[in-house]
Amino acid sequence: DAFPLLVQLLVPVGLKGFVIAAVMGAVVSSLASMMNAASTIFTVDIYQKFMNPKATQRQMVWTGRTVVVVATVIGCRVAPLINNPALKGAFNFIQEFQGFISPGILTIFLFGLFVPKAPRLAGAVGLVLSPVIYGALFLITTSTDFEPGSLGNLLIDPFLNRMAITIVLISTVLGIMTIVKPLPEAIEMPVQEGMEIKGSKGAKLVGIGVVLATIALYIVFA
Repeated sequence: DAFPLLVQLLVPVGLKGFVIAAVMGAVVSSLASMMNAASTIFTVDIYQKFMNPKATQRQMVWTGRTVVVVATVIGCRVAPLINNPALKGAFNFIQEFQGFISPGILTIFLFGLFVPKAPRLAGAVGLVLSPVIYGALFLITTSTDFEPGSLGNLLIDPFLNRMAITIVLISTVLGIMTIVKPLPEAIEMPVQEGMEIKGSKGAKLVGIGVVLATIALYIVFA
């Protein structure tokens, strides 16, 4: 409800269509990536491994296409349910749902990059701990009536705070695992020697322009 109102009141007449087109493009791009991910996960990790190990490329392609259609139908059926006032809106529901998964994924990704001696079991432990820790914090929040401005309200009521606490706790557990049983040798990330990577002066200038434009928009509309 807020976004159309902002476009109506703040965006100049000549730019309203451009803004709506950009948003629609972003929505379509996000949906395409989600559908592609869903079909790939099902086709490669479930269909090919467990249902039909000898599947041909043609069968896998058609399975992926079928999954896209099925997932779209399921999404269309589920979407109206998010309008339930108890879920506090679509944005809140999506963020809460991602909170069960994304903190663990982020933590093990960072450990994989910056802690080369982290044991391989740390990845599985991080994925399992994420829904457990966030779910516990979520249950505490929903079952406790915190006073506005209280410590409990400030710490775990906003979903971003619950995510942050989940990341800290998972990092602590993975750090202890690394200290107790590190890998004998640090893992070295593979390097693509045949790929030439050079900086671009034009890209840097465009990047600086985007940052300055973003700052200007914040200043104007703040």
